[in-house]
Amino acid sequence: MAHPANVSQNSPKFKKPSLEQLRTFYKMEIHPYISGLDRKRKSAEAFTLTVSLLIAGFVYFREKNIPRFSNGHDPLIFAGLVGLAIVVVGFAFIALFIRSKSFRSEFKHRVVSRLIERFYPELAYVPMGFVTADQFIESSLFTSDFNRYTGEDFFSGKHGSADFHFSELYVKRLEKVRTKSGQRTRVVDVFSGLFFSADFHRNFFFRTIIKPDTAEGLLGLLGRGVQRVAYGERLVDLEDPEFEKMFVVTADNQVEARYILTPAFMERIKNLRIKMDCQIYVSFVNSRVYVAIPLRENLFEPRIFGSICSMKDLTQFIQSVQTVVGLIDDLEINKDAFVSHGVKPPQQ
Repeated sequence: MAHPANVSQNSPKFKKPSLEQLRTFYKMEIHPYISGLDRKRKSAEAFTLTVSLLIAGFVYFREKNIPRFSNGHDPLIFAGLVGLAIVVVGFAFIALFIRSKSFRSEFKHRVVSRLIERFYPELAYVPMGFVTADQFIESSLFTSDFNRYTGEDFFSGKHGSADFHFSELYVKRLEKVRTKSGQRTRVVDVFSGLFFSADFHRNFFFRTIIKPDTAEGLLGLLGRGVQRVAYGERLVDLEDPEFEKMFVVTADNQVEARYILTPAFMERIKNLRIKMDCQIYVSFVNSRVYVAIPLRENLFEPRIFGSICSMKDLTQFIQSVQTVVGLIDDLEINKDAFVSHGVKPPQQ
C-alpha cells in the first residue's frame, strides 16, 4: 500500500493529529513505557541471534563435518547428536515464538491502544480481534477454499451514517502435495492484507464484484474474450475503457451493477487504486461494501531490531488509520451516491 499521507480528511471526527500533538503524546505517554518494553525487545533480539547461531552451527556441522564424523565414530552416537541438535533448535524456535508473541501483544496494548484512545476515541480497537470468516466469505471476493483463518488489529466505528469495521487478515490453505519422496504440506496464500467492511444502510438485491484485471490489461481484446468465456453472462461491460483495463466486474444482475457503477463512482474507484498504489478488490453484497487490500507487511507492529517505536512509527500508525477510515470519504459511502442517475434499481 502506498504511503498513506494523502487520505481524505473531510470529517473533523477523524481529524489527523498534528505533529506537535504526536510529539507531546510520545513524550508524555509512550516514552515512559519504552524502556520496559525495550528490555523485552533486547531479550527477544538476543534470543533471535542465539537461535540463528544455533541454526548456522547445525547447518555447518551437517554440510562440512558429517562425512568425517560418521566414518570415525559409532553411528548411534552420531545419530543421537544430530537428533539432540534438532530438538534444541526446535525448542529454541518455540521459545522465540512465545517471546515474540508476548512482546507484540504488550506493545499493541500499551502503545497502539493508547494511541487510538487518545486521538480516535470513537474507534473501538481490539488488538487480537479480526473480521469474521462469515463476512470474508459473504464478500465473494476470494472464492478459493481455505482452512487457516486468522487476523489481528480489529477496528470498528461510525463515520457519518456509515458503520464500519476492518482488520488485517491472514487466510491460507494447507494442502498435501505428492512428491517423489512421499508427501509434503504446501501453504497457499488465499489473502493477506487489510479487509474493510461498511454498511451502506441501503440494500443491494444482487452481488456486484470488482477485481483487479490482469487478462485484459495484458492481452487487450483477446483477454476480454477469455473473460467472457470464463464468466459468461456475469461479466459486466462498462463504458469506461480505462476502468475496464484496471478491473474486471462481474454481477448477478447487469442492471444493478450499472446502477452502482456510475461514471462518477468508477472514477472514485480508479483514483483509490492509484492512491493506494496496489491492487484493490471491492464488492457490494446485501447492504455492505467490502474492500480488500493485499499488504506485504503488517501495519501496527513493533520493531524487534533497532528502536522499538519512534515518532516515525507513530506517524505511520496514524496515517494507516486515516487511510482506512478515509475509504468512506474516497468512495463517498456517506452520500446517496446511487440515486438519480437515470437507472432505477432492480426489484427483487
